[in-house]
Amino acid sequence: MKKDIYRMKKKALCQWALILLMAPALLLVGCRSSKRAVQEGSSATAPATDATTGASPSAVTVQPATGEDSGKAKKGKKGNSVVARINANRQTARGIRGKMNLTLRTGSSPLSASGTIKMKRDEIIQISITALGLLELGRMELTPEYLFIQDRYHKRYIKANWNDIPSLQSAGIDFTALQAFFWNELYVPGSRALPTDDDYEHKSVSPKICLQPKLGQQVMEALFYTNDDKELVQQTSLVARNGKMRFDGLCRSWTRLDGKQFPADMYMAFSVGDKGYTLELAFTRLQVDEAMGDIATSLSDGKYTRVELGEILKGLHL
Repeated sequence: MKKDIYRMKKKALCQWALILLMAPALLLVGCRSSKRAVQEGSSATAPATDATTGASPSAVTVQPATGEDSGKAKKGKKGNSVVARINANRQTARGIRGKMNLTLRTGSSPLSASGTIKMKRDEIIQISITALGLLELGRMELTPEYLFIQDRYHKRYIKANWNDIPSLQSAGIDFTALQAFFWNELYVPGSRALPTDDDYEHKSVSPKICLQPKLGQQVMEALFYTNDDKELVQQTSLVARNGKMRFDGLCRSWTRLDGKQFPADMYMAFSVGDKGYTLELAFTRLQVDEAMGDIATSLSDGKYTRVELGEILKGLHL
């Protein structure tokens, strides 16, 4: 009897873990199912989201700043441009690891779990979901080449190359974009180069400053928000030109890591049509790991079955 209860609890935990790992993948499905919708329309909207509280966003039109400074690189209190000051906070560490707590909301009761995060610049982002801090239930990895999700309970996995998801390519969503969000940095769609002032239009959206890339914008537009007294990206938004789909990523607090500010509490909101999901990540015990080796998962023993993303999402009723 006790063994049956244990198995039921373990299965439920694994189900929750898989749903939490699927949260970022929901955006992929949204992109795929709404490809036609996001390609229609011509004007982008930016979500008016409170970067401090993570309140639910509502779409409002971004208005360019009036006067001669509109579109020009704005100078901060220290005399440097906003882009230069944000770049100055970029982590020089190659590897970062830490603990985290996740909370997913899909319209029903929130699902929460703990886990770990490991990141190696330009190589991988690995998120692992655990039960009671001991039993690993699932794992997600993002690399420049592919998305990988491992379901340890059902012994199955997903591995999809970014090039095999055309809707993501047209939306400008790839490893570079996701890495920039997790590392709290600016990026230019379609480029891995260090951003400069010339890459962005500067707009005033009081009390924030909005940086909008000039190039690489396709069916989705990338928007970055910061305050003049901050040297940090407070919000990253990807918005469909007709407003029918968007991603809002907010950093609600930071911690000191290797002499630089690094995200400690992040909030993500995915919206496709009338469906919405939010994911909150709270990081603890963050530390630099310059000796981090190859952490990519290798499944060569034949114990796991490769499945399609849609198959798992269907089983989870997402």
